Amino acid sequence: HSTAVIFLKDLDGRYLLFNRHYEHLFGITNTEWAGRRDDDLFPKAVADERYLHRGLPYGVAFTGLWSLFVPLIAPGVVDALEPEMERLKALCFRLDVATVHAYAPMGPRSFYARDFAPLLGIPEDPVTGSANAALGALLARAGVVPRREGKVLLTVYQGHPLGNPGVVEVQVEYSPTGEPYSVQIGGEAVIVQTGEV
Repeated sequence: HSTAVIFLKDLDGRYLLFNRHYEHLFGITNTEWAGRRDDDLFPKAVADERYLHRGLPYGVAFTGLWSLFVPLIAPGVVDALEPEMERLKALCFRLDVATVHAYAPMGPRSFYARDFAPLLGIPEDPVTGSANAALGALLARAGVVPRREGKVLLTVYQGHPLGNPGVVEVQVEYSPTGEPYSVQIGGEAVIVQTGEV
């Protein structure tokens, strides 16, 4: 009973079979998806495997909201995403996630991201603290970011395509056993509206 995502495709990229963990992660069954391709399941830029970053983790993580994380090879690929919101909304519903967080590396401790939440009525969130916190934990757990003195410090840039660029600082602290156990986020904010209740 492996927790790895295992699948088998034919030479034309059609699914022949996949394991239970794949079925659980993507909310599909072998019977439903036999003979189909990635572009039937994923948005176009994600379905083209050439754009997926093989050295970074993907999966589902939680820090207040469940998010699906999709690592792409470059910020330009992230910027080029034009998701079909109805298909993405259906995927989020099927996977029981609130957002899809596409991200790409900019350096060893810096990343570029976009967060889509059509299931919540938000086509794209300009800056997403919960998803970026979960991204930090996902990267730290995978061991793909440099660690110093028991913690990882990351910077995530988001919101540029919306004309609302933001920066989220993420700090992941490790337990004495070496497991990530605490995630904190920070950054600057702008007061948009004030009022009294």
